[in-house]
Amino acid sequence: MKLSKNQMILIAAGIVVLIIVGMFIGYYNSFVTLDQGVKSQWSLVENQYQRQSDLIPNLISTTSSIVKVETKFVKDVTDARTKWQTSTSLYDKDLSGAQMNNAITALVSAVATTENYPTLRATEEYKTLTDELIGAQNRISTEEDAT
Repeated sequence: MKLSKNQMILIAAGIVVLIIVGMFIGYYNSFVTLDQGVKSQWSLVENQYQRQSDLIPNLISTTSSIVKVETKFVKDVTDARTKWQTSTSLYDKDLSGAQMNNAITALVSAVATTENYPTLRATEEYKTLTDELIGAQNRISTEEDAT
């Protein structure tokens, strides 16, 4: 059976179309895989931000009951936490998460001048909470570096 010139062109065009479709499917699948990887990594970062956010009320309660913490620090931390919880985009969550980290660092630094607060220094709950927050901040940094 001999193929005509038109049939051969049609077969060649079909092969080219199949190759292009196959390449498109391959690229699409790799993009989907990459997207899922990014979402997976981001969820690890977001989990650490959530853990940190959950610790903030305990830290504020503990420090406020022992020491008169400056209102500015408490307001900054709670505002940053609220902003993080209400953020919807990844960019806003990352930005508000960084603000939350900065506010916590300022709060812990202000209260951590333990020579001025010997009662706070001896409080086990405060030690535990600050250790957990510092650990959460370290995990956030680690997870963000991995993304």
